[in-house]
Amino acid sequence: MSQSLISIVVEHHGHVSPRRVGASVLDLLDILGSLADTGDITITVSQECVDEQLMIAIDGSTAFIGLERPDGLFQFVSDESKHDLAARPFTIGGQRADIEVRYLVDMTTAAAVVREWLEMGEASTRGSWERQ
Repeated sequence: MSQSLISIVVEHHGHVSPRRVGASVLDLLDILGSLADTGDITITVSQECVDEQLMIAIDGSTAFIGLERPDGLFQFVSDESKHDLAARPFTIGGQRADIEVRYLVDMTTAAAVVREWLEMGEASTRGSWERQ
């Protein structure tokens, strides 16, 4: 999977970038790194010939990762916070919401999960996917 072409769309404060087609994993990781510590960012990533899309919402130094597949929507649960049911404010798509901490990861973990998804699919060494 690591050799497949990916497309990336970045939405920031309601403004949507043109779809960037033919990007590499490194391009995506650079984008993630450049957007750390900003708020109200959503990055949508898709791969050619794969009927899924990954969505990364960034609010400051944390991220929420969702996966849309034909069989449903999933959200990433970090192994480190798997049992933490406490919630904290998080902005997604311009809307403020309380998100359980177990669904929030730091940007280093987000980058690792994205890389794993691009290279191996939904298998992750950092956590698991939970049906929404």
